[in-house]
Amino acid sequence: MNPNELLDKTDKGQEEIKSRKYKLHAKLRMLLLLVDGNHTAAALTEQATKLALSPAVLDDLREQGYISEHRAKSLSAARVTFAAATAAAAAKNHADKANERYRKARRFMNESIVNVLGTKSPVFTMRIEKTANLDDLRGLMSDYEMAISSSLSEQAAGVLVGRMKALLKI
Repeated sequence: MNPNELLDKTDKGQEEIKSRKYKLHAKLRMLLLLVDGNHTAAALTEQATKLALSPAVLDDLREQGYISEHRAKSLSAARVTFAAATAAAAAKNHADKANERYRKARRFMNESIVNVLGTKSPVFTMRIEKTANLDDLRGLMSDYEMAISSSLSEQAAGVLVGRMKALLKI
């Protein structure tokens, strides 16, 4: 696997995160949560090592159809090109990016809480559902960190909390 390629979840990977259909081991699911199309294979391999997983685990996830190389959608590329043409479109694009960042952060927080807490997660997920922006999610960070840390080893919790902080840029 090329260490510089960006990796993303496939439809099968998304399905595993949502429904646990394929019953991946908890640490593999945790790593799969981190795959989002924005991180290289090298960065994800480093995260796998912190989760006490083999560096070859990404190859295994790819062979099993959970992840693949991230491919930018041509429609999105066309939108970015058009947005650069006018100042108004650029402002809208900035708002869209902020909204997309919020959706990604919210999805990651929700999926990681459900993955870690399991049946104890509904109360926290309801709090996540009530958020409307990145600032609201930032307000949940101390509770998120406490919940994650109480259920995982310090190193594994650090991986998830670190990713959440990166998504929120804190």
